[in-house]
Amino acid sequence: MAHPTVIDFTGEDVLRGLITMVARRDPAALTALLAVLRPAVYQAALDGLGDADLADQVTCATFLEVWHLSGDHLHDARGVRGWVMGVCGRRTGDLQRLRPHAIGYNSDICDRLTAVLHGEPTAVTQHPHRLGTAAGGTPL
Repeated sequence: MAHPTVIDFTGEDVLRGLITMVARRDPAALTALLAVLRPAVYQAALDGLGDADLADQVTCATFLEVWHLSGDHLHDARGVRGWVMGVCGRRTGDLQRLRPHAIGYNSDICDRLTAVLHGEPTAVTQHPHRLGTAAGGTPL
C-alpha cells in the first residue's frame, strides 16, 4: 500500500519560494509566509518582551520589514527563517533597550501590514528599518 505524499510547507525550499514571490510584491505570498512564521515570530517577541500587545506590534513590524527588504535578502546565508527571526530579534531588542520609555511602535503599524496583505499600496516615507517610533519620538 502506497503512503500519501507529505508536503512540508514550512521547509526552507518552500520559504525561499515564498520570499522570492514577496520580493516581487505578491501579497498572497506574504500572507502565506506570515501563516508559517508568525507563531514563532510572535512567541519570540512575547518571550523577550513579556507583553502581548508589544509582541503583536513587533510581529507586524517584522513582517513589514520583510515586505520592504525581501529583495535584498533572497540569498541570506541564514535562510529565510533565520533572517526573519533575526529581524524579530533586532526589533524585540530595540523595544527592550528603550523600556520603560518605549510604549511600542506607532499605533498604525499593524494597520500598515494589513494594507500590504490586502494589496493596498503603501508609501515608504522613512527608512524601512525605522517603521515606528517610541514614546518621545525615538525612531525604532
